[in-house]
Amino acid sequence: MFLIQHVVHGAIAIPMYSLLFQCSRHAPRTVQATQHSLLVSGECLGKQLAMFSAGIIGECTGYLTGLIVALTSLFFVVVLTSVGLETNYKVKKTT
Repeated sequence: MFLIQHVVHGAIAIPMYSLLFQCSRHAPRTVQATQHSLLVSGECLGKQLAMFSAGIIGECTGYLTGLIVALTSLFFVVVLTSVGLETNYKVKKTT
């Protein structure tokens, strides 16, 4: 189960950091580092909250339900991130 958690969180982290780098790159140069630090801190806090929630779900409903919830959330994060990046690229490309 520990290995699966690392795989799921790693798969979530890759598109999230791609999005964070893209957002920081488009920020004004004077606040890029600050914005990136705040976004990364929020992402890490969110990941810790997700791990805490996954532990509670796993203990209360069983580990199979926890795995299904984790994989479902992974699917939605990857889809939403890819749609957001694709939309941002199309907007950037047409202007």
